Amino acid sequence: MKTIYNYILDYQDEKIDTITTIDAMIFARLSYIHLENILNKIPLKIKDLVKYLDIMKINSRDKKLVEMLKDSKRFQDIEITRCLSVLDKEKEEQFLGVTFNLEKIIFIAFRGTNRNIIGYKEDLNMSFMTIPSQIEAVNYVNSEKIMKPIYLGGHSKGGNLAMYSGINCNSMKHLLIKKIYNFDGPGFLE
Repeated sequence: MKTIYNYILDYQDEKIDTITTIDAMIFARLSYIHLENILNKIPLKIKDLVKYLDIMKINSRDKKLVEMLKDSKRFQDIEITRCLSVLDKEKEEQFLGVTFNLEKIIFIAFRGTNRNIIGYKEDLNMSFMTIPSQIEAVNYVNSEKIMKPIYLGGHSKGGNLAMYSGINCNSMKHLLIKKIYNFDGPGFLE
């Protein structure tokens, strides 16, 4: 069975002209590494993430992913231009959005729930109300200054945030959105 690692190796010499589902999965996965620990280093290229592995305190699978992306012509020079991390106990909000600037497009990835009780509570709140992270995701997309075609994505709650922000962003951003990748995200209230 092929894995994301096989994909990175198989396509390492090809630049990204259009986003594939696997590319979107990789960007969504990168939203889970602890970018909030290196906010002062952003903007930086994906290949430069290896310099901060100890600071980010990531697991061995993500370390392998970052090291493989560093050596892949497909991913190494993609710039992480923006990252916003919010963990607010009072608002019951756990949010992370990150912008990947490619040559002709941008990909905005949203993190799903991490292992924080605030994130779990926000997940439960999502079943009966609009949550702060959904509003934060809309604001994140609307405040993006790079004017290129936009792809959105995320896993779990991050997929929901991608869909919610794509539906509710301003009309100028809405026209730039080309595709939304929702990897196993929960649905919406009526």
